[in-house]
Amino acid sequence: DTANPTYYNFGRTTEKNDFFVLNQSKGTHGENLKILRLTTPEALTEMPEFIDVVSDFNNDHTVVDNDGDILYLRTNYNTSNYRIVKADMSNPTKENWTDLLPERESVLEGVSIVGDKMFASYLQDASDHIYIFDLEGNETGKVELPTIGSVGGFGGKREDTEFF
Repeated sequence: DTANPTYYNFGRTTEKNDFFVLNQSKGTHGENLKILRLTTPEALTEMPEFIDVVSDFNNDHTVVDNDGDILYLRTNYNTSNYRIVKADMSNPTKENWTDLLPERESVLEGVSIVGDKMFASYLQDASDHIYIFDLEGNETGKVELPTIGSVGGFGGKREDTEFF
């Protein structure tokens, strides 16, 4: 971005390569979020037209995954402990987001989607707790850990039936 040479730019694609996700930051907190539809292999090289989802550097936002034109985002917009929202790419600005996993008393550290389940890691009493949700945001269970401590690295793909 020649107009903003001091921005940090972080890019990646969604799992099925439907979208290129660009996070821009000026420092350690606060991001812009831009999305590019990957309709052709040349989409990134032919004067890409990004969709501005967030452009104010006031909060942090991570794209967790997508279902077609619905993006799942982890954000601290209007919360301090993070939440998961759905953004419809037909009108993706934050004023139009809908809660999928609302803010809780504990900090939402991360979410992985494997198969048709979301595994959400919450920091509670200085220990990680993993809750399981369906894709409508209904809590369906909890991963019982053998002891208190930190947990991380849940990973898998949407079509997987196992994760590690």
